[in-house]
Amino acid sequence: MNNPRNPGRLQRFTWLVGLALSLVGGAAMAQSSAAAATAPAAAASASAGTVDGFPAGARALEPADLQARLKDQRFEAKLADGTGWRIMFQGGYMYIDVSNGARDNGPWRAENSRLCVDYRGRFPSGCNEVRDLDGNLVLRRGNGEIVRLMPKS
Repeated sequence: MNNPRNPGRLQRFTWLVGLALSLVGGAAMAQSSAAAATAPAAAASASAGTVDGFPAGARALEPADLQARLKDQRFEAKLADGTGWRIMFQGGYMYIDVSNGARDNGPWRAENSRLCVDYRGRFPSGCNEVRDLDGNLVLRRGNGEIVRLMPKS
């Protein structure tokens, strides 16, 4: 993997793997490889006025409510590091495009107040907690960063 003609290849690969793992949340490897870049944002998200890492006032959703709020919808999100997501829920599948060129899709479901996706390609499958904050959906990434899902038409 470490090519002397392309010394940054391993570093880019490690960063991309960390990003993919942190997108779906949960994996400890994602936190170790990607947390260095996002630790300040996660720390800021987990500062005073939060409950379980979410801003005060964010409320958990029932599975049926979460499913109704996501079904056939499109969202955009901007991460603390400037990376953008475009997310579409259609026909029982979630499609995600990342501003760095990464993309994947897979069937999704709501479990408790969590969005779970069984990705079919690039990203590992998993679940992320989603809550309502003043009518907006916010998602907790695997590294603890809270991301607002902004509806798009």
